[in-house]
Parts: sequence; C-alpha cells; structure tokens
Amino acid sequence: MKIWKKIFLYSIILFIILFNGAGVVIIENIYNRNLENTIVSYINEYKSIRNSIYLNADLLSRHSPDILLSVIKNYIYGDISGVKNIEIFDKKNNIILNAKNLGITSYREEVQKASIKECKFIIREIEGKRLLFIGSTFKVDSETYKLIITKDINFISEERSKNYELFILLSLVVTVLLAIGMYIISKNITNPIIDLINVSNSITKGDYSKRAKEYNNDEIGILSKNFNRMMKEIEDKIKELNIINEQKQRFIDNLTHEMKTPITSIIGYSDLLLKGNISEEIRLKSLDYINSQGRRLENLSTSLIKLIMIRNKQVENQKELSFIKDITIDAIKSIEYKLKNKSMNIVVDVENSKVYGDKQLTILLITNILDNSIKASEYKSKIIIRGEAFNSSRYKLKIVDEGFGISKEDLDKVIEPFYMVDKSRAKVSKNLGLGLAICQEICISNNIEFYIESELSKGTTVTLILNMENTKDEN
Repeated sequence: MKIWKKIFLYSIILFIILFNGAGVVIIENIYNRNLENTIVSYINEYKSIRNSIYLNADLLSRHSPDILLSVIKNYIYGDISGVKNIEIFDKKNNIILNAKNLGITSYREEVQKASIKECKFIIREIEGKRLLFIGSTFKVDSETYKLIITKDINFISEERSKNYELFILLSLVVTVLLAIGMYIISKNITNPIIDLINVSNSITKGDYSKRAKEYNNDEIGILSKNFNRMMKEIEDKIKELNIINEQKQRFIDNLTHEMKTPITSIIGYSDLLLKGNISEEIRLKSLDYINSQGRRLENLSTSLIKLIMIRNKQVENQKELSFIKDITIDAIKSIEYKLKNKSMNIVVDVENSKVYGDKQLTILLITNILDNSIKASEYKSKIIIRGEAFNSSRYKLKIVDEGFGISKEDLDKVIEPFYMVDKSRAKVSKNLGLGLAICQEICISNNIEFYIESELSKGTTVTLILNMENTKDEN
C-alpha cells in the first residue's frame, strides 16, 4: 500500500474511532443527566403529594375507613391538580385507588418494595414504554397504605435517539469532508516522496544527473536536499573513478609500450646474433643496443618499484628538520653533469630555513623536478630556484625554468606514470615519464603541497609548500 493511502486510511479510521467514541460519551452523558434530573423532579413531586397527605392526617383520621378513602380520593383529585397515575394500595398490596388505570397485570415490584423509611423508585419497560415508579408507605390512624405514582419517561429515550440520529448524520458529513481534505493533504505530503522515487528510478537506469525538487524546510525538504547532496557526491565520485580508470588504463597502455619496445629490440638483435653470419661491426652494434635496452628495462623496474614503495608507504620515512639550502644544494649536485651537458645555469635564491620531512625523499623530489626542467629546456638556458618562509610554519619553494612549457590539456596529466607531453623528445632523452609521478607520491607521504603552472613556449613553474615544523599528516 502506498504511503498516501496509509496516511489517508489511518487518519480516517482514527477520526471515526475518536469522533464517534466522543459523540457516544457525550450523548450518553446528556441522557444520564436528563434521566437523573427527571427522577429528582418526580421524586420531589411525589414527596409533595405524600407531605400533603401527612399534613391532613388529623382531618382524615376522624372518619371511618370507608369515608377516609373517599376523602383521600377527593383530596388528591381536588387539591393536587394535574396529578395523574396515582395508586394507593393497602398493607396487603390490594389496590384501593387508581387515578388512571394503567392496566398492569404483571408482578408489581414497586409495590412490594415500598418502604416507610424512604421513597424508592424503579424504572420498568411496559408495552414498549419506559415508566418510572416511585413508592413509599404512609399511615392514617392505625392503617398502613402504600402510595405509588407512575411517570412516563419515554421522552428521554426518544430524545437520546434523536441525538444519535443527528450525530450519525453529522458524523457522516464530517467524515466525508475529512476524507476529501485528507486525500488532498496526503497527496500533497507524499508528492515529494513520489518525486524522489521517480528520480531514484532514473538514477538506477544510469541517469546520475537527475535531481529531486527541493521543497520547504520540513523533513521531506531536508531529505530532498540531502538526497541531492548525496547524488552530487556520488556523481563526483563516479567522475573521479572514471578519471582514475582512464589513468590506470593509460598507465597499463604506456607500461606495455615501454616494455614492449625494448623487449622487441632485444629479441630482434639477439636473433640477429644467433644467426652468426654477421660482421663484427653489426655484432658490436647489436650487443650495444641489447645492453642499452636492458638497462632501460632495469631503470624502468627500479623506478616502478620506487613508485610503488612510496605509494604503499613501504619506504621508511625518517622525518626530521633539515636546512632547505642543504637539501637544494644536494639535489643540484646530483644533476650537475646534466647541467654541464646542456651548458645550463641554476640561480639559487633561497632563504635558509629548516623544513620538516624526510630529507632524502625531499632531495629526490627536487632532483626529479630539476631533471624534468633540464630535459624541457634549450641549451644555455637557466633555472631559477627561489625559497622563502611565508608564515611561521610554512615554506614556499619555487623552481622556474625557461623550457618548452606544457599545454593546459596536458597539465592535469603530467603527474600520471608514463605520461609524456612530447613523445619525440622523450624518446631522444630516454625519459620514462615516471619523474613527476614519483614527485607526487613523495609530496603525499611528506605532507607537501605540489603545484605546477606552465605555458607553452614560456616555461614551467613548480611550487612546493613545505612544513617548517612537525605537523600531523593529513594523508
């Protein structure tokens, strides 16, 4: 059953139970009060009749019993106008006066229970009518008599029946109006939920761009907003996963290419050597090529192992405070021969401060960046290294070259393993395309911020933000 139907049915059922229950209680309460008031009124009337007889008891006692009864009759009819349904019985319960013949032939419980001590009343249903009997005893001379009056109280029951008829009609009208109102309300309340269901159905079919309508700031509105935020996060994660999958696929493709090229060359030249019928010059050339391609595979495996170990945090991190100037000089020394080969110059303008991290990994980080700058630069160009502390806990190091630069399309991909902006230059320089990927992993493991800015034909700027004190790693 749908939610709107549950809200509709449960509210109607609850209303019917509560409304009709309250109506029954009210009507019965009114009935009981009317009955109680009527009984009290008739008892007072009865007492008035009985008191009148007592007040004239002396007068009545002067006559003989036959005359006495006659006088009582005349007194009752003459002095108490409008009194009907009066009966007088003797002590043997024989009727001696009946102001109105009721024709009751059944057992007279009210006569049997009449007492001199108090007025007693009984309600009985006779021939479809409800009658109230009030009775007690009185004495005149030595004779005991029983006085009974009868009142028709059927009008109270009729009034109750009319009240029930009116209430049932009112209940039907109110229930119909409530049903119409609850239908409209339940549909309006559940419309946002139906919208969420439709959106979720679209999402299950692969349309992750769908969003729910955001309603008021009630619970359903908050649910819609949270649902949209959740879908935004999921959509972003899916895009991120797609990018990661693309990067992994490129990594596999590039790795396959990097391994296939030297392996194919090694197999080709080794087959040539196995033939034996070759000149000494070709034999030496083949051996030299096999050796160079073997070393290339060795460098590839070494770099991959280093990258995997850093990424999986298998390299022992020996973090400490070290002078940034010493780190920079050590990095420059490791690529000094490459600078001489291209007649390049490095300008160092570094504010000497202590930075926190693994010294050897930081040296490797700067070395790889400088190595990429050298490969991307022309002969006799220069590289500038600037560094300064920009607050009490952070240090900014910039490495600026005058190289070929990187296009905007390639800028986000240069840190991927094996990604090379210029394949032709990479082939000449025997570049594996792992340098910046290793740099990225070193930065992650040492909590270093890593930024690359570049423009084609104008050079590249790499910015490193290092910590100057021991801070909790975020990664």
